[in-house]
Amino acid sequence: MFSVSPEIREQLVLALSDLVTLVAGVSTHFHKAISGLMTSPVSINIYSLFPVQIKAFMDRCERTGEAIWRSQLLKEGMDASKSKFFFSIKTSALEDELLTRPYQ
Repeated sequence: MFSVSPEIREQLVLALSDLVTLVAGVSTHFHKAISGLMTSPVSINIYSLFPVQIKAFMDRCERTGEAIWRSQLLKEGMDASKSKFFFSIKTSALEDELLTRPYQ
């Protein structure tokens, strides 16, 4: 694969754990919602049912991204304290791109 710092490795493991927690919660809720229902459609708004888990995962992804930027800046001999600035610019650009795409 590729070499990463212990901080990045830890953040990736924790992000995966947060994601598994979220998926388990959603799947358990969905399973309970469809139990006994064979013909009725089931709709679940995960954003209203799992806001804490979603926020935990998103925050962890942000910390992981910052750690990656910090690591890369250090490898390049730059000031790692600016990692949050670089990560914010990159994240904003990605969010702008995603928001301009039509819903599919």
